[in-house]
Amino acid sequence: MKNAPQFLTAIPKRRYRIGEFEAVVLGDIESKDSKHYIYVFALVREGENDPCLYVALERTQTRDYHMVVTAEEQSKQFEASGELADIEMFTEAAIDAAMRLFKLSDEEPYRVM
Repeated sequence: MKNAPQFLTAIPKRRYRIGEFEAVVLGDIESKDSKHYIYVFALVREGENDPCLYVALERTQTRDYHMVVTAEEQSKQFEASGELADIEMFTEAAIDAAMRLFKLSDEEPYRVM
Protein backbone atom coordinates (compact mmCIF):
# COMPACT_ATOMS: atom_id res chain seq x y z
CA MET A 1 0.00 0.00 0.00
CA LYS A 2 1.35 3.37 -1.01
CA ASN A 3 2.03 5.75 1.93
CA ALA A 4 1.87 2.91 4.47
CA PRO A 5 3.97 3.39 7.60
CA GLN A 6 7.49 2.06 7.08
CA PHE A 7 9.09 0.41 10.07
CA LEU A 8 11.71 -2.22 10.82
CA THR A 9 10.35 -3.63 14.05
CA ALA A 10 7.27 -3.21 16.21
CA ILE A 11 5.72 -5.02 19.14
CA PRO A 12 2.02 -5.96 19.12
CA LYS A 13 0.36 -4.31 22.13
CA ARG A 14 -3.34 -5.04 21.48
CA ARG A 15 -5.39 -7.19 19.10
CA TYR A 16 -9.05 -6.73 18.27
CA ARG A 17 -11.75 -8.40 16.23
CA ILE A 18 -14.23 -6.11 14.45
CA GLY A 19 -16.69 -8.10 12.36
CA GLU A 20 -14.76 -9.65 9.47
CA PHE A 21 -11.61 -7.67 10.35
CA GLU A 22 -8.69 -8.19 12.67
CA ALA A 23 -6.79 -5.24 14.06
CA VAL A 24 -3.46 -4.92 15.80
CA VAL A 25 -2.03 -1.96 17.69
CA LEU A 26 1.75 -1.82 17.41
CA GLY A 27 4.10 0.02 19.74
CA ASP A 28 7.84 0.27 20.45
CA ILE A 29 8.30 0.98 16.75
CA GLU A 30 11.67 1.30 15.05
CA SER A 31 11.07 3.35 11.92
CA LYS A 32 12.75 2.87 8.54
CA ASP A 33 12.77 6.62 7.97
CA SER A 34 12.88 9.80 10.04
CA LYS A 35 9.30 9.46 11.32
CA HIS A 36 8.77 8.81 15.01
CA TYR A 37 5.75 6.51 15.33
CA ILE A 38 4.18 6.26 18.76
CA TYR A 39 1.57 3.67 17.68
CA VAL A 40 0.39 2.09 14.46
CA PHE A 41 -3.05 0.49 14.11
CA ALA A 42 -3.33 -1.97 11.22
CA LEU A 43 -6.65 -3.41 10.02
CA VAL A 44 -6.72 -6.62 7.98
CA ARG A 45 -9.77 -8.17 6.32
CA GLU A 46 -10.26 -11.83 7.22
CA GLY A 47 -8.50 -14.13 4.76
CA GLU A 48 -6.11 -11.44 3.54
CA ASN A 49 -2.49 -10.82 4.50
CA ASP A 50 -2.03 -7.12 3.88
CA PRO A 51 -3.68 -4.37 5.91
CA CYS A 52 -6.44 -2.38 4.21
CA LEU A 53 -6.08 0.49 6.69
CA TYR A 54 -3.36 2.03 8.82
CA VAL A 55 -3.82 4.64 11.51
CA ALA A 56 -0.51 5.98 12.80
CA LEU A 57 0.29 8.41 15.58
CA GLU A 58 3.48 10.31 14.81
CA ARG A 59 5.42 12.74 16.95
CA THR A 60 7.19 15.47 15.02
CA GLN A 61 10.55 17.04 15.75
CA THR A 62 8.70 20.00 17.27
CA ARG A 63 6.95 17.56 19.64
CA ASP A 64 3.55 17.98 17.96
CA TYR A 65 1.44 14.93 17.22
CA HIS A 66 -0.16 13.93 13.94
CA MET A 67 -2.59 11.14 13.25
CA VAL A 68 -2.19 9.75 9.75
CA VAL A 69 -4.96 7.60 8.26
CA THR A 70 -3.93 5.57 5.20
CA ALA A 71 -6.31 3.43 3.14
CA GLU A 72 -5.51 2.08 -0.32
CA GLU A 73 -3.78 4.88 -2.24
CA GLN A 74 -4.98 7.73 -0.02
CA SER A 75 -3.49 9.21 3.10
CA LYS A 76 -4.82 12.00 5.28
CA GLN A 77 -2.98 13.71 8.12
CA PHE A 78 -4.69 15.35 11.10
CA GLU A 79 -3.31 17.33 13.99
CA ALA A 80 -3.68 15.32 17.17
CA SER A 81 -3.45 16.01 20.86
CA GLY A 82 -0.86 14.50 23.15
CA GLU A 83 -3.69 12.60 24.84
CA LEU A 84 -3.47 10.09 21.99
CA ALA A 85 -0.04 9.07 23.27
CA ASP A 86 -2.06 7.04 25.78
CA ILE A 87 -2.57 3.62 24.16
CA GLU A 88 -6.20 3.39 25.25
CA MET A 89 -7.07 6.81 23.80
CA PHE A 90 -5.20 6.06 20.56
CA THR A 91 -6.86 2.65 20.19
CA GLU A 92 -10.31 4.12 20.73
CA ALA A 93 -9.68 6.80 18.07
CA ALA A 94 -8.22 4.28 15.60
CA ILE A 95 -11.10 1.82 16.03
CA ASP A 96 -13.58 4.68 15.60
CA ALA A 97 -11.86 5.71 12.34
CA ALA A 98 -11.87 2.12 11.05
CA MET A 99 -15.52 1.60 11.92
CA ARG A 100 -16.54 4.82 10.14
CA LEU A 101 -14.44 4.18 7.03
CA PHE A 102 -15.59 0.58 6.62
CA LYS A 103 -19.18 1.22 7.77
CA LEU A 104 -18.96 -1.20 10.69
CA SER A 105 -21.41 0.58 12.98
CA ASP A 106 -23.32 -2.67 13.57
CA GLU A 107 -20.20 -4.46 14.79
CA GLU A 108 -18.92 -4.59 18.35
CA PRO A 109 -15.12 -4.53 18.55
CA TYR A 110 -13.69 -6.88 21.13
CA ARG A 111 -10.18 -7.28 22.40
CA VAL A 112 -8.52 -10.65 21.86
CA MET A 113 -5.08 -9.74 23.29
